[in-house]
Amino acid sequence: MASFTISSDYRYVLLAATLSTFVPSYHTHVTDAFRAKSGVQYPNAYASAAEAAVSTDKYRFNCAQKAHANLTENHTSFVCALLIAGLKYPKLSAVLGSLWSVARVLYLLGYTRKEHAENGKGRHWGTWWAFPHIILIGLAVASSLKVL
Repeated sequence: MASFTISSDYRYVLLAATLSTFVPSYHTHVTDAFRAKSGVQYPNAYASAAEAAVSTDKYRFNCAQKAHANLTENHTSFVCALLIAGLKYPKLSAVLGSLWSVARVLYLLGYTRKEHAENGKGRHWGTWWAFPHIILIGLAVASSLKVL
């Protein structure tokens, strides 16, 4: 049976993982504010395309909702990759994890900016979240192979 030691630096990985749990809460807060302003009622997940075409508030709510959905689609794989990669690369993983969280907030803020309300291009402020995410997946594979 293989065994390994967890570095004391793994605490930074745990801090980065913990930081990432605040990001969905922030997204929810922002999205709820846009929902209230837009008047889109539950259980509707989005305003219709016709509504969004004539209302900037409804369009911006759709952008916030899409940013939140994109976050939740990726958060689980991110945390798994972060925790596994951190076993062998704790400091690098912690930095990448923190960058991911910052990028996810920028993604939301850019996507919902009024100046970009017509095309959602503001989301590009944070689309670089994919780079730390992909690198963490690669490091998770490398960590797994080293443990074997």
